[in-house]
Amino acid sequence: MTEFNLSGNDDGVAATIADAIMQRLAKCWNIPPGAREAQISVKVHFQLNPNGTVSGLPQVLNGSADPLFAATAQSAVSAVMDCQPYDFLPQDKYELWQDNGVNF
Repeated sequence: MTEFNLSGNDDGVAATIADAIMQRLAKCWNIPPGAREAQISVKVHFQLNPNGTVSGLPQVLNGSADPLFAATAQSAVSAVMDCQPYDFLPQDKYELWQDNGVNF
């Protein structure tokens, strides 16, 4: 899983916030059997409220006809939802973590 887009300035603080989000998601993500070996990549966009809850539903930004892609995409969206709240993020830097994109 790698971060591909984080709103705000791309400075050390933004990188630290992105890393914290990525670490949290890694703990919540149950990758489907075979997805890693098949090198399935799912890009997910999601927004967070100031209290760290997900605003709306995460959006899958790419697609594939591969049935394994659908399972991997669902597991990625579930990880984003299951990991909330992201209440460990610094409130004074909300503009840096409000809008997120993650490559699972």
